[in-house]
Amino acid sequence: MRGLVALCAIVAGCAAPVTYRPNEAVLDGMTRDQREQLFVETLSRAAKPRILQVWIDDASYGYDSAQAVRDGFGVPVGYTGRRRVVFFANVRELQLYDNGAVFVIDTTGRTVDKMRFAYPDDAQRMIDLIAAYRARRYAGAPAPRDEPDRRYDRRYDRRREWSPPPDERRYDEPPPGWYDRRDD
Repeated sequence: MRGLVALCAIVAGCAAPVTYRPNEAVLDGMTRDQREQLFVETLSRAAKPRILQVWIDDASYGYDSAQAVRDGFGVPVGYTGRRRVVFFANVRELQLYDNGAVFVIDTTGRTVDKMRFAYPDDAQRMIDLIAAYRARRYAGAPAPRDEPDRRYDRRYDRRREWSPPPDERRYDEPPPGWYDRRDD
């Protein structure tokens, strides 16, 4: 009898998959900035993982999230960052669950991303957006050439050129005669 009660409790607590057909036309008629803003806003509303920073382009999306560091007893003692990048061309399947969870499965059958949203509308919108970007990627929709190729979050921009700080003397030219010196 105890085993039956335990089994019923376990089965009742499990999330069930929901059959949902993504709307791949959700991005039609939007500019690039509008598409990126909608994606970033939707992903930022994820309840788990806690999203710190999001970036997106036509090929992939990525985000930084906080991951708890626990001590030997399981008590969180701090947080560390985790970076996740998912390429749209590698997405094979998107699964939606009744608890607001979204699973992204790649072409090898591996789960590459898991998100949980507090509201089912946000979970469905996330699936729609990923499916729409995947469809655009498979269709080969080129990015317009008049817009610069950039990521949405401007703070994370690896393409900026590095230049030394203006006040640093250690980056100045060496004193005259420096190269003429001989080390004997």
